[in-house]
Amino acid sequence: MASQNYQRIFGEKKPVIAMVHLGALPGSPLYDAEAGIEGLVEGARRDLAALQDAGFDAVMFGNENDRPYELDVDRASLATMAYAIGRLASEIHVPFGVNLLWDPVSSIAAAAATVSPPEPAPMTQISGVKTSAASAISCSPHVLSALCLSASRPNPSKA
Repeated sequence: MASQNYQRIFGEKKPVIAMVHLGALPGSPLYDAEAGIEGLVEGARRDLAALQDAGFDAVMFGNENDRPYELDVDRASLATMAYAIGRLASEIHVPFGVNLLWDPVSSIAAAAATVSPPEPAPMTQISGVKTSAASAISCSPHVLSALCLSASRPNPSKA
């Protein structure tokens, strides 16, 4: 299923997916409290614009600056990641993904929170656990993930 959805988004070509690395999120040792959340958003905005202008096929938002990585990301990091991506939603013109290291459930939650409007998705398998869109996640064509991938539709901000 994932490979079929992947082909619906990108066709037969092999896409190049770039990373938008957010600065360290609140609660992590490297968080820049002086720049604050607005600094995170502005840094991600600059990276997103540069990557889209360079012609990348998709982008993946990540929290690689939050070290040490966690298996269970704290709620502040999850909320901040979703907030930052949500602030950039109207500027995202390529399919995108979300990765909160090393927490697949938080990654999917952040991705689902950044899609507007969410659409129902078929059953999805996450690390061997079956879940439905109604109970855990809404997949969107513009949200890419090894865990959640669905067919393409126009970006609502471009319609």
